[in-house]
Amino acid sequence: MEQGLTFIVGSDLHFGHSDSTVVRNRATAKDMASIIGAQFPDSFVKDIIKPEFVVFTGDLTDSGKLNQWKDFESMYGINGIGNFAIPVYEGFGNHDGPIKESKRSPVREGIKFRNMKRDGLTRISADSLHYSWDLNGFHFVNLNSYPGNDWDSSCEWCHYFEDGFREPSNSLDFLEEDLEKSVGTSGRPVILFFHYGFDDWGNKWWSLREQEAFYEVIEEYNITAIFHGHTYGFDYYK
Repeated sequence: MEQGLTFIVGSDLHFGHSDSTVVRNRATAKDMASIIGAQFPDSFVKDIIKPEFVVFTGDLTDSGKLNQWKDFESMYGINGIGNFAIPVYEGFGNHDGPIKESKRSPVREGIKFRNMKRDGLTRISADSLHYSWDLNGFHFVNLNSYPGNDWDSSCEWCHYFEDGFREPSNSLDFLEEDLEKSVGTSGRPVILFFHYGFDDWGNKWWSLREQEAFYEVIEEYNITAIFHGHTYGFDYYK
């Protein structure tokens, strides 16, 4: 039987958007650190279990520039947030490049480098972008922008994009192989993280064909939760 655990999910940090972005992120980091020792309402459990990790589901930066990525890194190291020692996992979103003029992506390159330094990853994709890890009986997979392979230009907003900054980089192939080799027929609970969601706004950014292909990959597995960003707010699907 799997154990319970606590983790933190955030998204759309948008470093570089304005001066207030850094201030807001500092406040968020402080709030994360203060969770230890906080209490749930009496109707739940008495104490919050110490969070095991933090995941950011994309749009770490506002336009994918190197200085914006460095601002993210300086606040969120792979092993902690300031004095708050906790693993930090992140993925890229549509705002994270590549930069149109140079075709480079400091964010994607930075994620690759951080993945080479992370402890305890179960699998890493061939391009070092997508990755998975295991903890307390759960299997976690970070798929960056969304679970897809080739860029499907039929999505509603795709005609706006002539370059490949929303390219999913074969994350669906990675997910399929990872689930087969890391989970198999065990029935272990799986939790997925990526940027685009299934609401009206998210659906403009990846196509129905891509979503159907994603479902075909996961339908035989025990997908316990999916966390995404892109749509600002806190909600859940029924």
